[in-house]
Amino acid sequence: MSKRKPYYIVLTILVIISIIINIRVHLPYSDLNKNLAHLYINLGDKFRDAESYELSNFYYKAAMKVSNKTHWLDYNIAKNIVLECWNMPRGKYKERKLNEAVERLNKELMKHPNHSHILAQLGHAYYLLEDYDEAIRYYKLTLEKDPKWTYGINKLAYIYSHVKDDNEAAIKYIEQEISLEPNNNYNYFLYGWILSALERYEDAINAYKKYMIDYPDDVAVLVNISNCEIDNKDYDSAEKHVEHGLKFNNHSSYLLSNKVDILMHKHKFDEAEQVINEINKYYYNGYLGYYRLAQIERYKGNVTKAEELYQKSKDNAKEYCIKYCDKPFDLSDNDANCHNRYKFLEKFDENRTKPLEF
Repeated sequence: MSKRKPYYIVLTILVIISIIINIRVHLPYSDLNKNLAHLYINLGDKFRDAESYELSNFYYKAAMKVSNKTHWLDYNIAKNIVLECWNMPRGKYKERKLNEAVERLNKELMKHPNHSHILAQLGHAYYLLEDYDEAIRYYKLTLEKDPKWTYGINKLAYIYSHVKDDNEAAIKYIEQEISLEPNNNYNYFLYGWILSALERYEDAINAYKKYMIDYPDDVAVLVNISNCEIDNKDYDSAEKHVEHGLKFNNHSSYLLSNKVDILMHKHKFDEAEQVINEINKYYYNGYLGYYRLAQIERYKGNVTKAEELYQKSKDNAKEYCIKYCDKPFDLSDNDANCHNRYKFLEKFDENRTKPLEF
């Protein structure tokens, strides 16, 4: 039995008892409905606080059925739906639920025009529906009412950097958030990401170091900071961060790829090829491994072999995208597997013809 099940049972029994009491004392129908509505709302609040959003909405909707004097319940139901859908995989059910939330929030907006809480939830609903233009619009409208709402500022920075690929816009928002929360080092991860995308590698490294004050063993930041250090030609620092990260995830294809890049820059090609073999053990990481093998063969002057490996790398990334990715950015793509492969393919032809830097 789950920990919450007895709690649900007790609350359900209380509902039944309350209904019986209301009936037995022969309250007028209007008073009975008023009492029931009040009870249902309290139960909805309890289940909301217990993060049981579906049950919470069951009682909120029950309250709306027995009384037409229920204020803000459309908002409460919509907010619960948004919270319930936040980590839900994409699908028709999620889409239907979020469209219900949007409909309820628009009803509340007619009663309370430009209310910041309603606008914020509309932003979240459209974000989860992956309608990012509408999400941006409602987040901006919310910020007009509440300019210090850092969560919305962060979401705008994230959408502009990850979805819109507009890092000039993104950096304005992340810097605004940092100015409002200077001691929140978590924000420096996204700041580092954006600075790196703008090829401001030294600034990105400093941002990641701020993040690492609180999260020194985070593999994602160790991947990103070592990337920037390689681009900044600081191979010794990059190597330290790669080796530190591999202690926590020795199968990380991104860390292993960075290790290969460092070894290639040090002309340790035999060691590099051994690491590439580790990368290629996992079939769909092959785009990273084959590409680096192609670079090595190109350096050695084996043009035909290099071309074969370049093509193999490109085909591997394409195959993954066709099989697993609906689009370049996906909310459920926690490890950025689709995003990274789409970016790889987008710049493939440009990068493969660049002069070798090792």
